[in-house]
Amino acid sequence: MGKCTYLPAMANVTPVVLPGQCQLLGLPVPDYFKKWINLKKAYSFAMGDYPKSGLPFMIKGLNLQHIGKLHSGIDDCKNIANIMKELARRGFTFKQTGSNL
Repeated sequence: MGKCTYLPAMANVTPVVLPGQCQLLGLPVPDYFKKWINLKKAYSFAMGDYPKSGLPFMIKGLNLQHIGKLHSGIDDCKNIANIMKELARRGFTFKQTGSNL
C-alpha cells in the first residue's frame, strides 16, 4: 500500500467529489488520492457492526469521549484520529478499502 493512505472524513469525498473538483479545475487527480481507507468499512471489519450514524456510532461503540462539535472540521479530525488509535490499540490493521485506479 505504500507509506501512506488517504482517509477522507466523508466516504464519498474521494470517489465522487474529489475527481469532479479536479476535472472542473483541469487538474489530474494526484496518485496519493487514488487509494483510500473508508473508516466506516474499517470499523465494520474490526467491530462486526456497520456504523449507521457514522462518528457518533463509532465513538459510542468504542467507549470513547466525543470531542467538540459534530461536523466541525478539526473536531471531526480529532475524533477520527481517536477512533483509529483505539482500533489500532485493539489490534486492528488498517487496509485500503477503496480505489479508483
